[in-house]
Amino acid sequence: MARALSQVYTIIRGSVGGLTYTANQFHQIVVRARTAPVNPHTPHQTGMRSAFSSASEKWKRMSEIQRAGWNLYAPSCIYSGPTGVYTVPGRSLFMAGYSLATYLDLRSLVTNTPVLTQPSQSGFAILGDVIATDPSAPSVVGFDVNVTNPNLENLGIIANISLGFDPSRNFYKGPWDGFKTQGVNVSSEAAGIVQFTGLTEGLKYFFRIKGVIVEGPHRTTTEYFGSYIAVDTTP
Repeated sequence: MARALSQVYTIIRGSVGGLTYTANQFHQIVVRARTAPVNPHTPHQTGMRSAFSSASEKWKRMSEIQRAGWNLYAPSCIYSGPTGVYTVPGRSLFMAGYSLATYLDLRSLVTNTPVLTQPSQSGFAILGDVIATDPSAPSVVGFDVNVTNPNLENLGIIANISLGFDPSRNFYKGPWDGFKTQGVNVSSEAAGIVQFTGLTEGLKYFFRIKGVIVEGPHRTTTEYFGSYIAVDTTP
């Protein structure tokens, strides 16, 4: 996606050729590649939409003090993008954390009770070391991802995986195989393992890891992207 401050246009919307012009809360003009909408209506997509709808409704019902707390917290979470660093509003951070906690619970990936509580400390939750290794289980084809939680609270992890690719491929950012999405609850200052099995030996699989404090306040971690070549542990 490209963003620009134009000296020619002050407002432009719609698509021209392969480009789509829109806007967001950060810029009057945002330019991105035109893409066809993807709407497969999978159970996983429906679950995430339900989680976002719930988060939106909860924000509306919050007290002014709770919303003010999230807005106070928001500037402490600094994102980095191709055009520099930026922050997002408190509502966006609440929606991200609450919806992820809700989605993990709805799919029974991590058991938790989503709450509205605003953070009392600054910054993102911390995602510790993420290390992919050969499978620890016998007679499987896949790999393990070891995740460390350095936080003082329990961390719910969502792990997504791609389809298999030729090992020469080096970059991938989605879409992800929703049927192989996994979750794990990693206790405070401990480590957890995500096991991806049922893969094809010798193919490279990309994975994405993201965490959220499960007991609340639901601070999220930044995303981690990695890859590993599936290994067969059959004797």
